[in-house]
Formats: sequence, C-alpha cells, structure tokens
Amino acid sequence: MDGFRNTSQKIQVFGDVNLRLLANLGCNIKGVMIVLLVEDDSAVRTLAAASLQEEHFSVLQASNGEEALRVARSQDNIDLLLTDFEMGHGLNGVELGSRILTERPGLPVLVMSGFPDIESMAAEKGMPFLAKPFTSASLRQRVREMLASKDSSVRFR
Repeated sequence: MDGFRNTSQKIQVFGDVNLRLLANLGCNIKGVMIVLLVEDDSAVRTLAAASLQEEHFSVLQASNGEEALRVARSQDNIDLLLTDFEMGHGLNGVELGSRILTERPGLPVLVMSGFPDIESMAAEKGMPFLAKPFTSASLRQRVREMLASKDSSVRFR
C-alpha cells in the first residue's frame, strides 16, 4: 500500500512536489503563484498552507520574521507575503513587511491578526489586513484579489 487512495491523489501530490522543486530552482510558472506564509502558531500555519495549496498556490513557510527574511532572500520569485502580526518575539508582521519591501518594492504584503486595532497600523504602511479568525474561502479569496491586482494577467480557477 503506497498511502494514496487513488491515482489522481498520487498525481496531485507528485505535481505539488514538482511545483515546489521548480520554485526552489527559481522557476515561476505562469499561473503558479508563490506565497510566503509567516505564522508562529504551527496549527494556524498548517491550516492556512493547506487552504492555499488546495487553490494550487505554492506555499513557502516560516515561523517567525527572521526565518522569513532568510527564505525571502533565498527565493527570487515570491509573489505575496502573508504574515501574522504578532509572532511572539523579534519582528512583528508590519516590521517584517517593511523590511522585505525595502528589498522587493511592490511585493504585495497581507497582514493577518486577531487584534482588529492592528488594521490601522498595517494600513499606515500600505499593507492590507485580514482579520482572524478567517475561513479558508475568505483567505483564498483575499490572496487571489491581491495577486490579481499585482498582475492583471493572472487567471485563477
């Protein structure tokens, strides 16, 4: 038993692995968008990543700001930064977004938080806000909207 319920599941998993491999090699296939997801809560990070992957986004993950900076510096083809605001220690999400934007002007940054007062802080820096808790559908919709505004030629299913 190989752990797959059916052939299409096997193809999907291998397809996702190939997309990640291509992304790691610096290839960004038209229509395959790469999201850097930064969230210190592993359960939230896992659920958000799974939700985005269901929509065929390639997701790079980091658990804090410093790790996210390392990932961003090692990847040339990130299409969107999705970051939690409060990550325990180190940089907060707005600080992280600002630092990455100095190296990647124009990169869309979406800040998420369970604290609604963070929205104004993110807005001051020109960063849209996503309130927690959110549904998988609202997360995917918000990410699609941001990426579509970045590149009007992007088409989503």
